[in-house]
Amino acid sequence: MNIMDNLFNVLKSDDFNTLPHLMKGLNTLFEAVEANQSGPLKADLLDPQFLSELESVPENVDISFGKSLTDIKCLIRDENLRVHEVYLKYDGIKRIRIISVNIPFAPFLEYIYSTVEEVIVAYLKHVITLQSYFYELENIDNNCVVVEPIKPTFKDDYRNIRIDDKTWLHVEITPDGYPTNIHLIGQSETWQDKLQAGVLNWDHDKNIVENVMSIFDFDKSMLLSKGNTNKLDHEDTQMDDGILCGICFCSELPNSPGVPQPLCQNSNCNVYFHQNCLFQWLVACEGGRPPAFGVINGSCPTCLQPISCSKKDCVI
Repeated sequence: MNIMDNLFNVLKSDDFNTLPHLMKGLNTLFEAVEANQSGPLKADLLDPQFLSELESVPENVDISFGKSLTDIKCLIRDENLRVHEVYLKYDGIKRIRIISVNIPFAPFLEYIYSTVEEVIVAYLKHVITLQSYFYELENIDNNCVVVEPIKPTFKDDYRNIRIDDKTWLHVEITPDGYPTNIHLIGQSETWQDKLQAGVLNWDHDKNIVENVMSIFDFDKSMLLSKGNTNKLDHEDTQMDDGILCGICFCSELPNSPGVPQPLCQNSNCNVYFHQNCLFQWLVACEGGRPPAFGVINGSCPTCLQPISCSKKDCVI
């Protein structure tokens, strides 16, 4: 077996998926190579600086490997002790790129980095700017019933908050931690009137949850009770509610995130729909012609009352 085959076996073997075991395996291989060759060959086979750097990462960073040395997982703890998963790909000497993170997109995520340390510094520098964003999302997740995303992370910059069985509040959060694109999903003239008045009088000295409490006249015990239900029994609650799409008769679709929503404005219609299913249904009813401005209008598949759906809310 030649040198490259031996190196390939070391990098691909599950026996070397931790840094100490990997370093031991590589050192054994290099010693065998140097004993049979004239001069060291480490630099020709692998970047020794890269390996040395992995041994000296800061204490707030844990390193592990995937199926090979080229797939790297970093657990980075920020100053507030939040743990961030950052997945890297080693493409060669001084060529490291970020392939997956749990934060919204930012330009630095597409850069090519020379060292892992550069990645860590850039990531933590960006995370500092997202502290208000993290706070608002965590506050919503801990104190409200979040029906979407199903498994919320910091990468999801929105929350659909359950107001009642037929109404959800959609809130998007900017990287600065400010709410945007606030609207109701479902049917309730009472809630809609409260929301319109509340948005006009939004108190920027209060956080999002406090403003939601004020707008809908929720007291803290109600909101905390809803939050505890969401945190502990979210999946059971969804199953008990029996939320199925009125078109595909499923709760979840394999290639489409999200759960069925109360999209029909008819207060007597209790049928939920996936955004994707409703959009495609309405387009098909119009002969397959795509809508001019991304919004399709038609009749509810169940009650035949007017209904609309926006393409931007769908993942087709």
